[in-house]
Parts: sequence; structure tokens; C-alpha cells
Amino acid sequence: LCRSVCDRPPGHPDRRPRTPGAGKADANDEDGWTRLANGEVLTLDVHRLPQQNTPAERYSPITGKWTSAGTAPNILVDAYDNEIGPAVRLPNGNIFQVGADPCGPGNCSAHTAIYSPSGTWTAGPDFPPIDGKFYSVDDGPAAVLPTSNVLVQASPPYTCGGESGILMPSCPPSHFFEF
Repeated sequence: LCRSVCDRPPGHPDRRPRTPGAGKADANDEDGWTRLANGEVLTLDVHRLPQQNTPAERYSPITGKWTSAGTAPNILVDAYDNEIGPAVRLPNGNIFQVGADPCGPGNCSAHTAIYSPSGTWTAGPDFPPIDGKFYSVDDGPAAVLPTSNVLVQASPPYTCGGESGILMPSCPPSHFFEF
């Protein structure tokens, strides 16, 4: 979002502080925002009922309102800590959304999903296990490659503890996956 807004000169109306708009379905805490080609913003609601597919919303800067963008075909949010992976806009305008561990400490394959600006969702590929460990992306990076594939860094979740002994959502070793 900043690319188009921050390029504006100081005092330009697009550089004014903005509020999340009217009608947002959840608290907008940990949600990622991905700009669609038409200027609207897509987000997935991380605060949802456990074991349910992830609902999405679109924000229109013209109307200042949020509307439903359907529901992803799979669980993309880590139910244990309400985290989600990154989303990137592909050259064809679709959004590739990376999921976090849908099982929390239960440890299972993380999913991906593809959103079409026409408003439809399709399931993307799951992260394959490596050496018996499942991989997930909680707040991790992704980038679109010149081939239009997506490069994602992922880690095995909940296999290590932090200083307080609480299981961590991202643990070594990290691997890169290309979708």
C-alpha cells in the first residue's frame, strides 16, 4: 500500500492518516492487507472460530467500507495464536495467500489458497513435510519471482520452546518453498 501512497507529495489527500473503515468484521489484529489491482484491499480475518475455514474481507477506499470476500477453502490461521502467513499479488492479479499451522501445537500441514479478484477462492498446494516435520508460516516472508512463482520461507511450528518454556510458532530449521 505504501508504494502508491508514500510516493505522493506531502499534503496530498492520499497521505492523510486513515482508519480501518466501517464494518470490519473482526478486530484487525494480526490481519495482513494485500492491495488488489483495482486499489481495494484484501484481508483474511484471523480471529475466527477454531476449525473453520478462514473468512475474508475487501476494503474499498472509495466507499470506506468493508465487504465480505467469501471464505477461503481451507483453514489458513494458526488456531493457537491467531497468526497467518503472508499474501502476495501475482502478475495475473490473483492473490496467493500462505497459511499458518491450522492445528496449533497439533502439528499438521499448512495450506495455501488463491483468491481471484472476481471473488472466488481455490485451494492451493499444502506444505510438504520434510523429515517427518510439518512446515508453517506465522508472520513469515514471501516474494513473487520473475517466473510468477512464489518463494516462501517456512519453519516447523511448535517444536521448540522460548525462554519461558512456551512452545514457539516458528522453530529452526527454516526452508524455502517455491509454489
